[in-house]
Amino acid sequence: MRIDVYHHFDGVLANTDHKLNQIYIMLKSLVQREMIMVQEIQDLVAEVSEVKTVQASATVAIAALIDRFNVAIQAATDLEEAKAAAVQMKAELAEATAPLSAAIANVPA
Repeated sequence: MRIDVYHHFDGVLANTDHKLNQIYIMLKSLVQREMIMVQEIQDLVAEVSEVKTVQASATVAIAALIDRFNVAIQAATDLEEAKAAAVQMKAELAEATAPLSAAIANVPA
C-alpha cells in the first residue's frame, strides 16, 4: 500500500507574501508621514522663533519709546516745548512703525 502526501504551499506562500507586502506598504506610509511631521515641526519651530524675535523687538521699541517720552516730559519747561517733543517723537514713531507692522503682519495669529 502506498500513501502519497502532497503539501500545497502555494496558497500559504501567496498569503504570506501578500501579508508581507501589506506590512511593507504600511511601514512605507508611516515613514512618509513621519517625514512630513518632522518638516512641520521644523517649520513650527522656525515660526515660533520668528514670533519671539518680533515680540522681543516690539518690547524693546515700546520700552525705548516710554523712556523717550519720560525724558521729554521731564526736560520740557513749558507746554509748547513738551508738545514739540511729542510731535517729533510721533513722526519718528510713525517712521519706525512700518517695519514693525510688516513683521507683525507676517506672523500668523
